[in-house]
Amino acid sequence: MKCVLIIGGSSDIGISFIDYFKKNNYHVILGYHNNIPNILDIDKIKCDVRNEEDIENIIKYDFTTMNVSSFNDNNYKKIIN
Repeated sequence: MKCVLIIGGSSDIGISFIDYFKKNNYHVILGYHNNIPNILDIDKIKCDVRNEEDIENIIKYDFTTMNVSSFNDNNYKKIIN
């Protein structure tokens, strides 16, 4: 299964990304600051991008069992159109 990490996933566009990737069978990991969206079947990690310890926690997240893939401009264009 492919995996995607979304930082700032509690915003409207972040929730749209989560929905898109869940529908396309990705394992979704959400990095949030304060607001945790009530979305099932995703991993959630508290992350304030201004906080070094929070960034380290994301970096240390165990991705070893997942096929981590990158997000490219072509995929982005499909989502916003």
